[in-house]
Amino acid sequence: MIKKILLFGIIFLLFFRCANIVSPEGGARDTRPPQLDSTKISTKNFSTNFEDKEIVLHFDEWVKLDDVFNQVIVSPPLESNPDIQLKGKKVIVNLKNEALKSNTTYTINFGESIKDFTEGNTLSNYRFVFSTGDYIDSLSIRGSVKDAFTQKAEEKVLVMLYDNLEDSVVHKERPLYFARTDEAGNFSIENIKGGAFKVFALVDNNYNYLFDLPNEKIGFPDENILVTDSTNINLKINIFEEQQELRIKSSAYRQYGKLKLEFNQKVDSLDFSILPPPGILKKEYRKDSLLIWYDLESGDSLTFYSELDTFGFKLSERTRFIENSKLFRANQAPKAGKSRNKFNKVKKTALPPHNPGLPFLVEWNFPIKNIDKTKIRLLEDTLKNEVSADFLILADTPRTIQMQFPLKEGKPYELIFLPGAVTDIYGLQNDTTKVEFKTLLYKQLGNIIFNLSGLDKETGYILELMTSTKKVKEDWISGKEKYTKEYKYMPSSSYYFRVIEDKNKNKIWDSGKYINKSKPEKIYSNPKDQLRPNWDLEIDMDISKQLFPPVDTTGKNDK
Repeated sequence: MIKKILLFGIIFLLFFRCANIVSPEGGARDTRPPQLDSTKISTKNFSTNFEDKEIVLHFDEWVKLDDVFNQVIVSPPLESNPDIQLKGKKVIVNLKNEALKSNTTYTINFGESIKDFTEGNTLSNYRFVFSTGDYIDSLSIRGSVKDAFTQKAEEKVLVMLYDNLEDSVVHKERPLYFARTDEAGNFSIENIKGGAFKVFALVDNNYNYLFDLPNEKIGFPDENILVTDSTNINLKINIFEEQQELRIKSSAYRQYGKLKLEFNQKVDSLDFSILPPPGILKKEYRKDSLLIWYDLESGDSLTFYSELDTFGFKLSERTRFIENSKLFRANQAPKAGKSRNKFNKVKKTALPPHNPGLPFLVEWNFPIKNIDKTKIRLLEDTLKNEVSADFLILADTPRTIQMQFPLKEGKPYELIFLPGAVTDIYGLQNDTTKVEFKTLLYKQLGNIIFNLSGLDKETGYILELMTSTKKVKEDWISGKEKYTKEYKYMPSSSYYFRVIEDKNKNKIWDSGKYINKSKPEKIYSNPKDQLRPNWDLEIDMDISKQLFPPVDTTGKNDK
């Protein structure tokens, strides 16, 4: 009996194994995308006088569809998303409920949606074109889209063409033709008719082909384009999010004495009041946010008033805050979960090498009220000779103390804050804090001499020295036709300059507004240059010779 059961089990396993379809072993891997089966064509590509209710694409192998919603683009757009079905080796586009326009050429671009079933090989950018009229429109335009501020290529941006030339068309009508940009920001719209078109580039956040959200980026040429069989149009469009009215996005109150406001754009001033009036109030602007530091004489709540908004806050207990807080440097905070008064009396910190050409700054966690300079020691060199230095509190960043002393190159230093050297706005004082650092040698640094020309004396300019990852320096220029700036003792890196044409002289970059056809303030930049150690790098830039915006709508200069 046992033998019969074992025999039956073996036969069952062999049968089950044989019944499973597996890929054949050995041989080269299949890298060929699916191909249309020319022997089974139901609707011919590039058909005219099209009246079919469905398009059936037969392939030579089993296929699958991937991300149809984003990948498949029909131009001109249909009233609803195309109904696309998959049946084995067939892809079926159902048009039964679509009212196609007469005498119109339609393009269905399948993008990267069609793949073979086994290996996932993609039939890239297959296009099916048909016309409801007697002929296929054959004209085309191409171009690229970048962000107006960063000048980086923008992917998946709608580029839309309208034969309705009204300014409001982008708010209320779907485009006649459109395409999406690729990873490099490039686009191509093919099989379009001749004529005049209004052009828009749009980041369509709600996928409705309309410019109807305040956070949707938009871009447009200065003029309409004229498409003929003799033009070769190459559009270069900069997109931007429209300039919004300043508003407070959020407010945060997480500890006594500190209120944080976040704005929808950069802010460097704000008129406000607080009730009851604080005994001490300090402001700290940080890009698009504002830190308000305060200390109330009495009361358990406060109200913030401004023309933008009003907030009320229930305050935590001041006494408990004082008991649980210590004045220490921001980068010396204890690890999460530990009380702030549970750290050593002497805090010792070793910092990275410091540029001797820059002032030495020490940032604390609360705004500083006063400094007792008799309790601060600066020791120089390995012999730790005490030298005399001065110290001041920076007005714009009240948590920062700047040391004023001519640092020597290649020297070790130790800065010691004895107990009570620093007092913050709450009356908290520091424990002994030691900061060790060493200065770089000047031969490890370089100098940049920047010569800027082509300026308009009536215009302001924001000059920014940039690395690949951040802004290093910023200057504001006005009333000059030429400007020279020397940046001494800069670390070795790749640098470039960004020049913002500040027309309204408000010292910030302003975006545009479609309703009044205003464009973002122009931004010019030069190629990156490598600054080597112990090297002088001289850079010349003439913004009058830079094209902006780089848009060619005529096709005469195919750049």
